[in-house]
Amino acid sequence: MANFEVFLTNHTSLKVELHYRSLDDLSLDLMGKHRPLIGALLQPGEDGLRRKILIHPAKVACVIELD
Repeated sequence: MANFEVFLTNHTSLKVELHYRSLDDLSLDLMGKHRPLIGALLQPGEDGLRRKILIHPAKVACVIELD
């Protein structure tokens, strides 16, 4: 698993942990299979829990690998 910053088409970004080893692995799924990105937000919420997240691939504008 690696950490990424995902920039969305609505000009927002999310820092998330995804089940990919690298940006190369992520790109194969995102571009080739059009699967949604499933992971967890890096920052915990007010209750201290890290929220799971699902991002539709059509909403992704750019991804930066943080690790």
